[in-house]
Amino acid sequence: MDTTADDTRTMIADDTLPARLAGAYVKWQVSRGWWVALLIVAVVAVVLTLTLAFLTRDATLLVLTAIWLVAIGCIPLASYTGTRRSARRGYPAGTLIEAKVGEDALHVASALGTSEVRFAAFRAVHDRPPAVIIRLTTAAGAALLLPRELFTDADIARLRSSTAR
Repeated sequence: MDTTADDTRTMIADDTLPARLAGAYVKWQVSRGWWVALLIVAVVAVVLTLTLAFLTRDATLLVLTAIWLVAIGCIPLASYTGTRRSARRGYPAGTLIEAKVGEDALHVASALGTSEVRFAAFRAVHDRPPAVIIRLTTAAGAALLLPRELFTDADIARLRSSTAR
């Protein structure tokens, strides 16, 4: 990471960056409350299904449970694949990435162009090395996924304090 005179931090993306960012994003996703609740429901369902299958000697319940568990397991895999693909478009290997925490906005430049995101659009900021995940106040629940190397601890504190309003 380099810093210019105007506090813009820069880095060159390497070929592992998209996978690292996607991994951090999926780990963050599965640690959220709704995922934990889903896993608890899955465990309870498996225990009940195994008990019922043992008592009724019906293998169909076991097959349906296995299909359901595989389907649940595919959700993080699909999220990882889609996030990695998006990160690869925004941060292809060898490209310059820039970020500057301004007075009331975050300025970012990547292979997709430049953008300015006002702090008022931030819902939450999650520091999950190697990524910073900024949830936005959009109806679709969009998020910015940025390399952690572009931010100092003071920058993260500033971004977090902007969501405390």
